[in-house]
Amino acid sequence: MMHMFGGSATQRDISAQRDNAGGNITNSNSNNQIYNLSLGDEKSPIFIWMKLLDEEIKTDQFVGEFIDTLQMYHERHSHDGIDGLEAKLKHSGRISEISLALRKKELFTRLLAKYSMFDSAQQIFAYLLAKVEQDFRSYVLPNIDGNTAASVDHLFGQFLIGPCASEIKSGVFCLNAAIAAGMVYWLAEQCYIRWHA
Repeated sequence: MMHMFGGSATQRDISAQRDNAGGNITNSNSNNQIYNLSLGDEKSPIFIWMKLLDEEIKTDQFVGEFIDTLQMYHERHSHDGIDGLEAKLKHSGRISEISLALRKKELFTRLLAKYSMFDSAQQIFAYLLAKVEQDFRSYVLPNIDGNTAASVDHLFGQFLIGPCASEIKSGVFCLNAAIAAGMVYWLAEQCYIRWHA
């Protein structure tokens, strides 16, 4: 259970199914560690998860499975038979972008692999992936049809890459525009994002 009072939070006796945060953070792989965190006035879930991640790394608190949301994004979800990042870029006339897209996707893939054995990092990645996918569906996808490649790129930058890159500026790891773009390309590989209507 996580108790927040004043400028600190205490976490103890974690149990149950692992995919909650804020009130009760549950984790079926927990060994009931106690963390006292100084949060100041910060209320961002990512800030809290980053503080917890730092403690999990220091105390070697590993987990053996993905939380449900992260597991969902690891499972490919084909929309229209155009599967994978390269196929989506080719279908959208973006062949020249494939090499750089693959390199940026690899940046995110390495970050995900490095920290995915920690529960708090999984919470962070699940939160960001869900936010990027939802923002794609809400703000980008409805505006792809009939727009130029440059206009679509602007939408991706404005609604997906920029906001994602600004989420984490300090802590165990940071995000920048290249890694945020890599997350978008990773989601495209998994068929949650595309450049065609």
